[in-house]
Amino acid sequence: MIKEHMPVHTMLDVLREQKHHYPSGALEMFFTTNHDENSWNGTEREKYGMYANALTAFSFVYSWSLPLIYSGQEMPNEKRLAFFDKDHLNWTENLSNENLYKKLSHLRKEMNLTNELHFQYFGDYVFSMTRGSEEKIWLLVNFDH
Repeated sequence: MIKEHMPVHTMLDVLREQKHHYPSGALEMFFTTNHDENSWNGTEREKYGMYANALTAFSFVYSWSLPLIYSGQEMPNEKRLAFFDKDHLNWTENLSNENLYKKLSHLRKEMNLTNELHFQYFGDYVFSMTRGSEEKIWLLVNFDH
């Protein structure tokens, strides 16, 4: 939906609808890439470009998600990996997304958040989301071109 530049309310409407198809308390695995997606559908940078980190943050903050972290995202890996043959990540010391994943993991694990969500739209491509009641996380996402 992001690649097609659809309004953000469309993505959030789909997520609300999906939530009603699962038992209470169920979590969906959210990810921006994994070994299947990387090999045939492209890296997260190919698919989402500059919006990859915003979608990662959303996957950690959204109440009914369980974020999936895939090897190499902390670099980020910008290479499509072979699916059936052994392939290696080109690890470097420049792990530009490492702090992003550490902070998001810490927030998710340490904060005492309720599943209470509130959304506010600012046009077709920008929205804010708050999660929690007493302790809150506020996320502002801009998918504007």
